[in-house]
Amino acid sequence: MSGLLIEEIQEKLTNALNLTISTGLKRHKSWQELPKSFQQIDWQTIRFVLILVIQGHDAAWLPDLEDALKYALQSTRQIWGGSVKSEVLVLNDQFAQDYGLITPP
Repeated sequence: MSGLLIEEIQEKLTNALNLTISTGLKRHKSWQELPKSFQQIDWQTIRFVLILVIQGHDAAWLPDLEDALKYALQSTRQIWGGSVKSEVLVLNDQFAQDYGLITPP
C-alpha cells in the first residue's frame, strides 16, 4: 500500500481522535447536543480503538495494512496513552459486520 495513502488515513484517524477528545473536554459549543452517554464518559479511564473498515478488502491483506497503520500512528497512540501493540484495527466489511460495527446492506 502506498505511503501516501497510509499518511492520508493516519491524518484522518488522528483528526477523528482529536475531535472526539476535544469535544469530550467541552471545547466545542456542540457539546450539549451530544447524547448523555457521551457527555458522561470518564475521560480519565477511556480506552481508544481506532478502526478502519474497508469495503470489499481482501482479508489476507488486512494484517499488513494494520501493521503499517500501527506504525504510522505510533506517536499519536503514545501521546494519548495507548499501547504500542493495540488500539488500531483494520477490518473489511465482512469482519465489521461480524463484530456488529456495521449492518449488512
